[in-house]
Amino acid sequence: RSPAFPLRLMLKDYRLILDTAMSLPAAMPATAAAEQVSAAELARQSAAGRDEDFSSVVRAMEEMSK
Repeated sequence: RSPAFPLRLMLKDYRLILDTAMSLPAAMPATAAAEQVSAAELARQSAAGRDEDFSSVVRAMEEMSK
């Protein structure tokens, strides 16, 4: 099954948003936090040879909260 919207593309979008915000300058702390969590989850997926969609971040955060 292919991802609905791959996390790797979501991460790319977060980075584009943050790059644009830096040129304005505009503070985007929530987007920066989302980018960090997404990057960590993508690294975990890559190490496991998986390519999941962006909902995997929610599952990872649920696991961290236990």
